[in-house]
Amino acid sequence: MLDSGTAPEGIYYQIDNNNELSVEWILEDLDGDVYQYIATYSAIRPGLMNFYYFTTADGGANATIGIQGTDGGGNYQAVQYESGTANEVFPGLLLQFDTNPLDTQVGTYVSNQFNPCCYPSGTFPAGVC
Repeated sequence: MLDSGTAPEGIYYQIDNNNELSVEWILEDLDGDVYQYIATYSAIRPGLMNFYYFTTADGGANATIGIQGTDGGGNYQAVQYESGTANEVFPGLLLQFDTNPLDTQVGTYVSNQFNPCCYPSGTFPAGVC
């Protein structure tokens, strides 16, 4: 079960009744900074992935975020949100990636926001808001 903030460091997953897979990463770096984010994938919406960022100690300064694969013509492609840019990744960031190949690229993304306070321990993905 996803814990949304109180579980020890690790990787957790759950599959809900709608066949949506959620994978949560809670990681701590050597300085004791904690990073927590969740990726979701739904069998009902193939190719669409959501990334929810709950805690990001360095604001993305040490992160590279994106997707990669092949486009409609079989060529390797990558779509990148950011790489090593401080303050681009923040609590409440929601990245929605569409990995369905297009003719000239592997996919697209939309940057959005959500309220992390709506997901107290053990309530993701339903939330309480």
